[in-house]
Amino acid sequence: MEDAIETHPRDDVAHMQWRIDDLQRAAQRTKHLIGVLKRIRHAGRSAADQRGCGALTQTVCDQLTAPGGYSSARVALNDENGNALVSAEAGLADGQTDADQEALVVRIQHAERDYGHLSVTAPAGSDPDSNERALLAHIAADVGRSLHHIAKRLREDGFRDREDVFWDCFDGFSVGMAFIRSHGGPLIVNQAFADFFGYEKRELETMHPTDAMKLISRPEDHEAGIPRLHDL
Repeated sequence: MEDAIETHPRDDVAHMQWRIDDLQRAAQRTKHLIGVLKRIRHAGRSAADQRGCGALTQTVCDQLTAPGGYSSARVALNDENGNALVSAEAGLADGQTDADQEALVVRIQHAERDYGHLSVTAPAGSDPDSNERALLAHIAADVGRSLHHIAKRLREDGFRDREDVFWDCFDGFSVGMAFIRSHGGPLIVNQAFADFFGYEKRELETMHPTDAMKLISRPEDHEAGIPRLHDL
């Protein structure tokens, strides 16, 4: 006759708690993957639709970090010699760090050209797997393909000067940017800058910079900022 194995009620409770925790982790992982898959699909569409390199990189980052997606995303591009060209990022707010995040990095390549890399961070414990990495690799491939077509278009249009490429990126960025010149010349702004402040781009660019700064700055910032600008 076999001896009976003694068990203790606490053993059953511990096992049940382990199962509950395991199911909760699985549910959290599934929710993360569903959100990420949605964001990756939208990012892929953006990569195919964008024409300017600035708009392309920023839109992909914005899509990947939209609700349900990653904590942060960054695209860093290099020229053929490895020099930094354009970078865009989205996600982490000021003061936050990604030290407690799971990082994923994939290369951006097309037609034997290495354009840079795409990196994203997800909350610690999300445990990225090979399938998720493969999806990100597809997005990176889409970005590389779009960059290839952008470069081809620029060459065909005769834009061989770096300044032309810069202005193409400047105008396409979804982040507001402006040049302020201390010698009294007008502001130079991109469309996102004008949209953010609610003015027409032409309206801001035809103003004296001091007048424009009064419109877009708080009085205390304007009073402190203009003297510093002239000092600089």
